[in-house]
Formats: sequence, structure tokens, C-alpha cells
Amino acid sequence: MTTITVSDIGLGPDATFSFVQFGEACSQGDVMYKDIADDDKWKVADNSTVIKAGRDGIGVALHTILQADFYGIIVTQGTMYIDGGIAEASVYVLGDATGDIVTDGDAQIGSGDFKTILGVGGDLGTAVSDLFTLAPNVTGHQIP
Repeated sequence: MTTITVSDIGLGPDATFSFVQFGEACSQGDVMYKDIADDDKWKVADNSTVIKAGRDGIGVALHTILQADFYGIIVTQGTMYIDGGIAEASVYVLGDATGDIVTDGDAQIGSGDFKTILGVGGDLGTAVSDLFTLAPNVTGHQIP
């Protein structure tokens, strides 16, 4: 499975982002979902339920958050620079492990999981950063 291991991340010129309250600790680059049952706090996403797969909001943590109730930035759409091995023209989805960004063909999504498309990889032609266009599609479809 090709999982993106984020070592550095930045906002692109068309990125949409929000300053939010987090409901738990997370790492920079983790996929997060908005938990409307917990005062709209953002938590690490996974594909086990439609809510945790991002039905009410999905994005990527711009910073490492050390504990619940801290504030930080969530990127919800647009261009991001991710130093972590983004492959050009690859479609990325929410992986089976919490917070993971994985290539669609490698995602080990099984029966009962929910599929969330996160975006498409591009190439800036540099060794420092790779381009990732976050354009989430929370399908809400459960794998039979």
C-alpha cells in the first residue's frame, strides 16, 4: 500500500482552510473529519463509519496538534504542497488506517468500509515538495 508519509506541508495559492478546534491529538498531514456531535471539533478520520469518513466535513491537518481542545488549521480544498512522495495523476483516498492518505489502487478498503476520495497528485518537478490538489468527494457509499 502506498501511504503518504508527510514530512512537510504547505498551503497552495488556492487552498481553502479554516482555524478550528481539534477533538484529539493528530499529526501534520493527518486526514481529519468534523464531529458535529462533539461541538464541531475535528478528529482523525478513518473509513469505518460514514461520519468518520467525512460526511460532515473532511480536511487535512496543517499542523501537529498535541492534545484535544487545541486550535489549528484544517485545509479543506485546493492546492497543498506535501513533501511525502505524491505521485503525478494518482488519485488519493482515505486509507484503512486512521488519518492515512493512500493511492486509490492500493487502498485496502474492505467490506463495510466507506470510501472517501481526497484528491489528485501532481508534480512540481522539485525534490522538495509535491503538489496535491485536495478536492474531497465523501461518497457515503459503503463497500458491500
